[in-house]
Amino acid sequence: MPWFEHNGARLNYELMGNWTAGRLPILLLHGNGESMRVFDESISPLMDDHAFIGLDSRAQGLSSGEPSGYEAMADDALALLRFLGVSRFNVVGFSDGAIIAIMLALEYAIFDVAVLIGANIAPKGLKPFVRLEMQLMKAFYKIKGDGKSARLFDIMLKEPNIPPKRLKSINARTYVVVGSKDMIKRAHTLSIHEAIDGSELIVLNGVGHMIPQEAPDRLSELLKNVFMVK
Repeated sequence: MPWFEHNGARLNYELMGNWTAGRLPILLLHGNGESMRVFDESISPLMDDHAFIGLDSRAQGLSSGEPSGYEAMADDALALLRFLGVSRFNVVGFSDGAIIAIMLALEYAIFDVAVLIGANIAPKGLKPFVRLEMQLMKAFYKIKGDGKSARLFDIMLKEPNIPPKRLKSINARTYVVVGSKDMIKRAHTLSIHEAIDGSELIVLNGVGHMIPQEAPDRLSELLKNVFMVK
């Protein structure tokens, strides 16, 4: 696996798919405590038609470094793209990865299409029992002496804090994807969708938050439709 060093972290990335297809590459951003591998099953049918850039966020997957907030992770992603010489791209972000994608859209506006899966723009967008579970997990890891895992839960409990009105500046073609049983409050998801002009809301019935794991085939078909694979 290739590595890229940025701001004290050794970041694992991978170039996948068909880089001669003539389409913009798709940046894959995973959820908290995961790795780029979470997308493997969903993107497999698209490999012949698209190029992909997978990135393990700092302190997650095969990447090193200390856990940092979403702004730092967005900065890592941008630095990698500059390192690779990629000036424009599309993005698929899941959970924390969707938050990172939103931050990239707000600050840099350098992609054409964004697929935001299970995004939230404030901790209050999580259902109360989910926040309670996160608080318990944070305490558990602190007692266990696993400061890195505790910090990852702490990030979710404190970040992000993006006012909905800021989303109006996003000009990428955006798909807001959520499971009907998601841990994100439905009203919160609607606020994201309504704030992004022209966005499309897609609700996957019978699915929870972990869409890439729970419904990889449905996600794959969704991505085919979004990126117009014939």
